[in-house]
Amino acid sequence: MNGCCSDKKWRHLLNLVRKYKIDCICLLETMVDEDTVKKFIHHFPYDSWNIIPAVGKLGGLAFGYFGKSSIEVLGCSLNMVHILCDITPVIKNCVVSFIYGSTNLAGMKNQWNFLSEMCDNNKNPWMLVGDFNFILHASEKQGGNPEKSLPPNFIKDNLNKMNMHEVLSFGNPFTWCNRRFRNPTDLIFEKLDRAFMNDRWVSILSQTRITNLGRIYSDHCPILVKCFHFEKHYNIPYRFFRCWQLNPEFKDVLHASWSFSVKGSPSYIIDRKLSNVSRDLTKWNINSFGHIKTTISKLNAELEKLQALPYSPQIGGFILNFANQLDYWYEIEHSFYEQKSRIHYFTQYDRNTHYFHNYVKLSNMYNTIHTIRDDQGNWLENRDQIYDLLTKHFKNFFTSSCPSMVDIEDSLKHVSPIISDKVNATLTAVPSPKEILDIVVALAPWSSPGPDGFPVGLYKDNWDTVKDEVIAHVQSFFTNRYLLKHSNYTFITLIPKIKNASFPHDFRPISLSNSVYKIISKILTNRLKPILDGLISPFQSAFIANRQIHDNIIITHEILHAFKKKKKNAKNGHIAIKLDLSKAFDRLEWSFIVAVRFF
Repeated sequence: MNGCCSDKKWRHLLNLVRKYKIDCICLLETMVDEDTVKKFIHHFPYDSWNIIPAVGKLGGLAFGYFGKSSIEVLGCSLNMVHILCDITPVIKNCVVSFIYGSTNLAGMKNQWNFLSEMCDNNKNPWMLVGDFNFILHASEKQGGNPEKSLPPNFIKDNLNKMNMHEVLSFGNPFTWCNRRFRNPTDLIFEKLDRAFMNDRWVSILSQTRITNLGRIYSDHCPILVKCFHFEKHYNIPYRFFRCWQLNPEFKDVLHASWSFSVKGSPSYIIDRKLSNVSRDLTKWNINSFGHIKTTISKLNAELEKLQALPYSPQIGGFILNFANQLDYWYEIEHSFYEQKSRIHYFTQYDRNTHYFHNYVKLSNMYNTIHTIRDDQGNWLENRDQIYDLLTKHFKNFFTSSCPSMVDIEDSLKHVSPIISDKVNATLTAVPSPKEILDIVVALAPWSSPGPDGFPVGLYKDNWDTVKDEVIAHVQSFFTNRYLLKHSNYTFITLIPKIKNASFPHDFRPISLSNSVYKIISKILTNRLKPILDGLISPFQSAFIANRQIHDNIIITHEILHAFKKKKKNAKNGHIAIKLDLSKAFDRLEWSFIVAVRFF
């Protein structure tokens, strides 16, 4: 809070402390001396304070906390406070640095050189939080020249060297304003206040969040840090892991489970066999394969014991055996986290399980919706409330408007069929085994699976075992036009459309389909691609091969240019209408689709 010399600022601050039950507080850039700070802090519940007085009207810090808490102040300077604290009785010795960023180049270098040296000597979870006086992206500034607010390259380099990741923030996208409201042309908004956390903090407290509170009586928003550390008790759906295939027993388990006799339609048979495989692999994972980290810890412990014994050829043989086992399990751990991280841009690299593990944690941090705003702007943190709000929002979007058949027939009366019987026969032809295998090979092998939990990679790597049932299932669909309901089940997941998504409309839903469904849909997609150009209006320029959306942009510019050149007193005028169709490609009535099908 910039400047702490007025009663109303301190009263507002006290209200925030009471409302959010804040464990500790740090005031940056107080701009006042120690006596002025002491005059107000006795109203606060904290019994311990570290106060750094301002130098004239510059700087000044005040850090307040409960003396009986686990907080220990490691050090203070004119623009930084470093503390050691326990987040929970289990998560201990976390370092938090409260920082007011220097605004001159020499001060920046000294400050970040100190933080870099501190990083070299710090092996604990570490978070930097405060007013850094720079933006990370041009989009974080509104008004003025964003180039002037970007950090120097040495700050970016230090952040990368320190493996610092930005903490996800909610609320006001801009945390600072120059408050020149009387002259809007000079008004500037920037995101100067934020937090960063290192890899160790990510690994144990990846749910950490920041809320930018209201900007009142100050040019900065107070920022509220919540660690959100709680035990999750969610029902985690089954998922097949590629690392299982590295175990010599896997092939036997899969073959025995897949060979179980099932009677019924091809769709029913493959659905039952997948269910059998998931059940048997789950049991095998618990009883035989084992927990990866536990196994690695046991092997390391055994190696340490053997290496402490006097050497003998027999001991040496045991050490070599355990070392080989350890290497094998490290390879399994690497495969496990590589699949969970879903990183595909490495083709050749050394094993880097730590990198993949942190990437998984960061992905979970950025993808989990812990808080969201309702239509009135209120923040919701309760899981059930968030669920109800999102369900209500998307039901409103995707619930049928129940159009009458008269309206549908009226909209189709000027539409003529353009797909010939010959083309239709090509689209609906029963695919050959080679075509099906080509699709299986072409699909992304380890992308997120659907409700059955099996990625396409399982079919690709074990084609000799599963091919008969997969081919029969796909060919049966094209022959009988029937698909089992279970095969068509999907997971719906929400993808943020913008950074720091806060409202339900900031997310878009996507479906995660089962692999047996993906194979069929990919076959149909590949067959439709060559004829799309003749099916879709030439005015639709996006999402079609050999067409570019830039064509329509150029045409629009030319039309508007022609409007401007037309004489104002001309008899015949022109009008341009801009339409914004929300969810235009996602909202088609089933009754309309069925009517087109039988048209």
